[in-house]
Amino acid sequence: MKYSIYILYGISFISIMLAFIALLKQKTYINEATKEVTEVELPLVGKLKTNYPSLVFLAMGIFLAVFVFNKSYKTKRIWEISGTFIDTTRTITNWSEGELNIQPSAIIRKTIDSIGNYHICLELTDGQDIEDVVEVITYTNQKFSCNIEPSQEMKKKERDDNSSLLAISTTSTRKYKPATLNYFKY
Repeated sequence: MKYSIYILYGISFISIMLAFIALLKQKTYINEATKEVTEVELPLVGKLKTNYPSLVFLAMGIFLAVFVFNKSYKTKRIWEISGTFIDTTRTITNWSEGELNIQPSAIIRKTIDSIGNYHICLELTDGQDIEDVVEVITYTNQKFSCNIEPSQEMKKKERDDNSSLLAISTTSTRKYKPATLNYFKY
């Protein structure tokens, strides 16, 4: 993606340079039917008797540069998700043997300690919430699993539903209540 940004900036730059060269030459265009200088009417500016192709190149180059700049430099924000998984059977001795993930994955860092406390850091585009991006938070190992769906938990919390696992919600963090692992029965 980075190369396409540079290519578009290059096209924008060339377009603006060609427009300036054409404006410096001051070639005017004459309407063949009326034999008068071509007029272009621009909003807020009015009528111009000028080299309109150069104005088109200039406008196109500036528009393209602004468009690419806005699309390529979106600010990012770090989000933190934390909580605890509970093993009611008390058989898990090493929580790191399991897999802690979110889907889709945008994880910067993830940790789970010896008692099941987890912490996930991810980077999202400014203006996005975790619930808009993360479909599910999962922990699985050979015998247990647990899934947390952030959007469902947020909806429950907004309805004041006590079954919601979402304990704390801020502009850049989500703290979940302890979640019980499901035991695989073979």
